[in-house]
Amino acid sequence: MKNNIVKEEKRIVSMRLFSLASIIIALIIIIAGNILFDGILGDKLSFDLTSTNQNSITQASVDMIDSLPQDISIRIVGLFARPETIKGTYYEYIVPLLDDYQARSGGRIRVEYIDPTTYPSIISELDPSGDNGLSEYLYVVKCGDKIRVIDPVDDCYTYDQDMYNYYGYNVATSNIAESAFSSAILEVTGDISKKAYFMSGLANSDSHEQLSLILEAMGIASEDLFVSDEISVPDDCDILFIVGINSDLTERAQLALTEYIQNGGKVIVAVNYADNPGVSFDNLNLALYNVDLKIEDFMIMENDPNYSVSSSGFQSYVVLSSEFSSLVNNNTMISSYMRPVTEAGNPMANILTSDILLTSSMAGRSYYDSENDMIMTQGEYMQFAVARYGTIQGVSNPPEVYVFGSTDFTSDNFILRYGNDISNISLIRSIIRQATGVSGNEVVASKPISDYSIDYTKISSTSVNILTICLMVVIPLTLVVLGVVIYNKRKNL
Repeated sequence: MKNNIVKEEKRIVSMRLFSLASIIIALIIIIAGNILFDGILGDKLSFDLTSTNQNSITQASVDMIDSLPQDISIRIVGLFARPETIKGTYYEYIVPLLDDYQARSGGRIRVEYIDPTTYPSIISELDPSGDNGLSEYLYVVKCGDKIRVIDPVDDCYTYDQDMYNYYGYNVATSNIAESAFSSAILEVTGDISKKAYFMSGLANSDSHEQLSLILEAMGIASEDLFVSDEISVPDDCDILFIVGINSDLTERAQLALTEYIQNGGKVIVAVNYADNPGVSFDNLNLALYNVDLKIEDFMIMENDPNYSVSSSGFQSYVVLSSEFSSLVNNNTMISSYMRPVTEAGNPMANILTSDILLTSSMAGRSYYDSENDMIMTQGEYMQFAVARYGTIQGVSNPPEVYVFGSTDFTSDNFILRYGNDISNISLIRSIIRQATGVSGNEVVASKPISDYSIDYTKISSTSVNILTICLMVVIPLTLVVLGVVIYNKRKNL
């Protein structure tokens, strides 16, 4: 009897040890298999079925990465611990995307997360000079000695400007993380050979951070040119922007602009109307007489319901002229609070001007009287050009001037509201290419903030077959084999 009890106790101990060993072995098999699959197959068993490709880089970024030298090394460092939970945070649309960058880079891109509070030396390692103000919660893109800092909040999303202006808080409208990181990769790996300047210091100038990012993605560096008593356009200026101005130019700025145009300068002008509609831009017009363009001092009101975007008539569609229709795929664009751009009069024979954007033939004039009341004309309907091009023929280095009677082609507010892939911005990109001769890169479109609903049109036979084999064959067969082994072992104990 005593011997039977001892045997039973040994059997129970053996079963416990075997069960424990089975669990440990199963875990080792799972972990080893996971490491083996990840090492051999990488992301080949990962499928992004989200309707807006939130977790995947687009073909434009893939092509850009493929064009990089094989031996190049790029570090993308998040200055914080890798988030364990990203749902509902800013990192929800960034962390998986960066994983895809690394997976598709062929070893060129390495994504890391290093918390500077734990490893403070990472700051000086990435930025030895300390000129870039690195701090926790930022991303750093580094190649050689070049670095680019990306703020996941400010640089990776667009926001509803009305919500911010009226209520003081941000509501994200689109995800531009891929655009930000692809632009940064281009900047730190490319040889920027072109230079743009933004004339600044003028009343109520619009910010141009988003346009600067677009320029960087095209390989064009940018810098502000402050209006002063000694202003002159630098010799390395390939294109000059005068955007969002709401005041006349000073005499010295006018002279600098005139000299630049006479020497074959390339200029993009976009005027602001809404804040101060009474500004006539007489001095700016004088400078542009070189190419015979004039900005009128009244505002356009659209009367054709097919062109009107808002009931007020001050936000409407405009159409690209046939001469410029090849620059973008969609010839219809949105513009609001527009001034007409016309010929200045008494043109020289070698001056050429062309319409770029046109209203309907039912557009009218509106202006402010001496008491700042809005006066709208009735029955004087016609077609207006709200953007025009001017140049001088027969010279060795002809200037090119593009004048827009609206800031809805250059301003941060517009780009943040509509994204950088809207036709307005595609047009500006094409004009910049045409003026500077850069080949540029395909724009990385913004992605709307959306849920993760499955796009069933993206489910391929390959993904279905792999999932079917895993769910219907591999996993059940593994469980059956383990069950048989355990049963036989327990039966003989």
